[in-house]
Amino acid sequence: MGAPREEVDPVCGVRVDPAKTAHKTVYGGRVYYFCCRHCKTLFERDPERYLERGSEGVPSDRSEGED
Repeated sequence: MGAPREEVDPVCGVRVDPAKTAHKTVYGGRVYYFCCRHCKTLFERDPERYLERGSEGVPSDRSEGED
């Protein structure tokens, strides 16, 4: 059957096993998986913010004026 499928948490970039996480949501007809409830909540508040960044999650150099 092949290797287990992994997804990337769009908020933090952590690899997630869809079969093992309870944290998922549907947006735009696609299922997104998260490492924890906190990441899921952040995504649901503003999904476009995280989707603009691609599959690597939020960059570590927070250059958007966040202190």
